[in-house]
Amino acid sequence: MSQAETDILRLFRRYMAKTSEMLFFSAGVANSQTPQFKRAMQSLIERGMVTKETRHDAYSLTRTGFQASLSA
Repeated sequence: MSQAETDILRLFRRYMAKTSEMLFFSAGVANSQTPQFKRAMQSLIERGMVTKETRHDAYSLTRTGFQASLSA
């Protein structure tokens, strides 16, 4: 797992997001507008750890992602 992916999972943990709870990533949080953040988030989505929600900039953890966030 890349450092950027680990950082994203740590943000979920910092805000105590559990499985299926949405977390909004605004432009200021984790530099969400950077290409590195976007690649890392897309990788987490493809690996089944994060789900992109229909609300703008909203994501939620899957069970796999939640377990990974506990050890990130």
